[in-house]
Amino acid sequence: MVIGAPLIELWSWNHLPGFRDLGYVLGLGSLVVFTFYGIWSYERTVRDQPGAIAMRDAIAATVIMLYLVLLSWAVFFSTGVSTTSPATDGAANQATESINKVTSELLTSFTSITAVVVAFYFSSVTIDQVTRHRQEPGKAAAAPDSPPEKEVADSNRKDTDG
Repeated sequence: MVIGAPLIELWSWNHLPGFRDLGYVLGLGSLVVFTFYGIWSYERTVRDQPGAIAMRDAIAATVIMLYLVLLSWAVFFSTGVSTTSPATDGAANQATESINKVTSELLTSFTSITAVVVAFYFSSVTIDQVTRHRQEPGKAAAAPDSPPEKEVADSNRKDTDG
């Protein structure tokens, strides 16, 4: 995916003027699908986690991965129009500014969504661990099949028999 997306992008840039970002769209879509399914199947098969825990981990990992990729694209890729060039006209500069505003607003919104997902992930993990910790002592005390405790001989103990 990492190698294929730029190659498809280069081909689509030259041959498909209407779909110039096809490589990145396909690359990001594939990355999201493979990340989600990969984390989910790893949690279910290798770690033998219940479905709810595997789903929670897969959603959190996918949203964070998507956020990091979109953030890197917003930071490191330009819109293709240089605002410092004297050859650019006012309309091109205005289009670039509107694209940058939309990108900024979308990135701000997606940052909020990612923060909510991360907060819910860590709070649900904490609640799950606290719930498991509270259930363990109750299970051990209520287990009817547990063997009786053996008495340990105490040399300091005095018998009343003699």
